[in-house]
Amino acid sequence: MDLQTTDNALQTPQGDLYLKFDLGTAQQLAFPAIGVLEVVELAHENVTPMPNVNPLLLGTCNLRGEILWLVDLSLLFRNSLITTTTGQYAVIVVQDEDAAVGLVVERIRGMAWLDSQQIQKSPPSQERLQSFVRGSFITPGDENQVLLLDPEALVQTRPWTE
Repeated sequence: MDLQTTDNALQTPQGDLYLKFDLGTAQQLAFPAIGVLEVVELAHENVTPMPNVNPLLLGTCNLRGEILWLVDLSLLFRNSLITTTTGQYAVIVVQDEDAAVGLVVERIRGMAWLDSQQIQKSPPSQERLQSFVRGSFITPGDENQVLLLDPEALVQTRPWTE
């Protein structure tokens, strides 16, 4: 076994880790992984709809004894509800002050390491995204533009309370 070849194959990732996802369109989005508590899959029947709340709120669920509000990001950004053909919701759990909030997305695309110098400060094409977008980057290998969202800005503005 050649030690030099082994050392090159085990290179340390550079930059920060990002969680990539989409909302049912070709546009990929990402959150800094440091702002994500966990990613879970929830069965549709485990979500309890709540009457008389903002349509962005899909409802609540019990996640290991804690009540978790579920926010439909697709409805916020695309004006269309999350659809699930598998009966499962992909949920990104983030912190909102003292409680956690589940952000429901169409699909988790994976993780990407990125050097902060690769982030471009281009404005998003959709006006409703402007207050939540930090910038964009091109994923090495697949050349897709990914919009980098700020999960803190999203939960602090709480658009689902309007």
